[in-house]
Amino acid sequence: MNLLKNYIKKIDVSIEVVKKKTARAGKPAICKQGCYFCCKESVYCYKQEASHALHGLGGELLKRVKERTREWVKRFTASGMADYDEPPVVEYRRHNIWCPFLEDGKCSVYDRRPIPCRLHLAVGPLEKCVDDELRREQLFVSDPKMIIQLQVDVAGICQPAKADHLGVWLAELLLGQEIKTEARLDVSDLTDELMRDPNREQRMKGAVENYVQHMKKNMNGTMSNE
Repeated sequence: MNLLKNYIKKIDVSIEVVKKKTARAGKPAICKQGCYFCCKESVYCYKQEASHALHGLGGELLKRVKERTREWVKRFTASGMADYDEPPVVEYRRHNIWCPFLEDGKCSVYDRRPIPCRLHLAVGPLEKCVDDELRREQLFVSDPKMIIQLQVDVAGICQPAKADHLGVWLAELLLGQEIKTEARLDVSDLTDELMRDPNREQRMKGAVENYVQHMKKNMNGTMSNE
């Protein structure tokens, strides 16, 4: 847990560098604490990230998170989103499957929120985050090379490195309920293989290029990595 906590601090430093760079390019990130419009989108993370987010919660707040997790499970299973390996963002949002950690429009675990939440950096108009239909036109800033490296590093820290919806992990941790999804991915073997490969730098470059192409294809060109 301490390894993950310390690594998240390093990630935050890297994210600040990216935010300053994009701001200088005239594209300041609009995401900030108290903005919650992306909290009804899917968050893929490791179980260890969910455990880290829960650490320290207790009393009435923990009870409320449990109740919201039950509601999340109800809406998620009814939506059919478990059948997608990558649920379409706009359709997912229409089901109002709000994050169990969201309370009164604020993240109740903001300082311990999962890494994907930290990497979510919109730079387009706020209305494109608020409106479900306009969401597909929103512009996001990303540093593909940094993200790929993060994926490798975090998978190395989170063992076994199994990724799934945040709500799925919360259901397991808080309710003892297992939910099967097409999104479940065990990246341990891939990470071990990559780190043992003497040509991993070249493979990393290829992974970055593939990532960029995938994002451009699936986000209708709404990504910038300036």
